[in-house]
Amino acid sequence: MASGLRPIRVVALTPAGAHLARRLCQTLEGAVCWLPTSRSAAGVQTFDRLADVFGEAFAQGHSLVCIMAAGIVVRGVASHLKGKDRDPAVVVVDEKGRFAVSLLSGHLGGANDLARQVAQVLGGVPVITTATDVQGLPALDALASFGFLKFIFWGFRGFLRVALKKDYQISLVKTAKNSKNIALIF
Repeated sequence: MASGLRPIRVVALTPAGAHLARRLCQTLEGAVCWLPTSRSAAGVQTFDRLADVFGEAFAQGHSLVCIMAAGIVVRGVASHLKGKDRDPAVVVVDEKGRFAVSLLSGHLGGANDLARQVAQVLGGVPVITTATDVQGLPALDALASFGFLKFIFWGFRGFLRVALKKDYQISLVKTAKNSKNIALIF
């Protein structure tokens, strides 16, 4: 799912992070600012426990933009992970807004696109580490998120990646006029 289709929770802990969170929430469509109760302000959701914000975001399928250390986020979301086809986008931003790191669900969850949007708003750099993006190859799971392709067999992805890296010609062919099924032809 693309991040633009999901609500976005922009979460920060510190005063500098809160300032960036408010900036992002003024610009990103569907973004809601989440700050600790001690930083309460008009138009801001507050929390006492960061773990609750993460848990609710995963349960409700909300994307997360976390302005804090990546380690805090990794530890906070680890117990909620279900799979790349079900987890929401998670983007981590440093307190100066220099880097927006696509941490989780880069393609299907939309974190890569969300990291690019966040970086653009803050004048920072998106950090995208997914192999297909780094190699300039099409992400087959991204095609699935746009409704072009349903993965029948997740294990088949490795074979397709190898075929793409070896520069094999691959065609996606719709199997019937009104069908969402697509055949891969090598």
